[in-house]
Amino acid sequence: LASYGVAGLYVAADTVDKFLKAQQKEQYSVLQRRMLGASNAIDTAIWQGLASVAIPGIVINRIVWAVTKLPLKGSAAKIFPTLCGLCSIPFIVTPIDEGVHALADVTYKPILKKVFPVE
Repeated sequence: LASYGVAGLYVAADTVDKFLKAQQKEQYSVLQRRMLGASNAIDTAIWQGLASVAIPGIVINRIVWAVTKLPLKGSAAKIFPTLCGLCSIPFIVTPIDEGVHALADVTYKPILKKVFPVE
């Protein structure tokens, strides 16, 4: 549960950072900066929420669940599923990130560009 809290704080911090960085783009008017900031913040919150919190949690949960179905005995039955879940992290990051990028490109990003036109 604490790991979800940390991940949620990361998502919130990255979202605020993207909004604030958009406010520094002086080539845009104040209205355009606000629209760009809102668009970037929404994009970041959705993307990070999926790629950093929701999907990894589901994938790791299912990996651990699947490993618990193996015929393991004793302490291995308790330790091995968790170990497999932790060891899977480096291998799931890139596929999840790429999948979320592809999903974003065909779902909410086109809508953000229409709702928050900057140029």
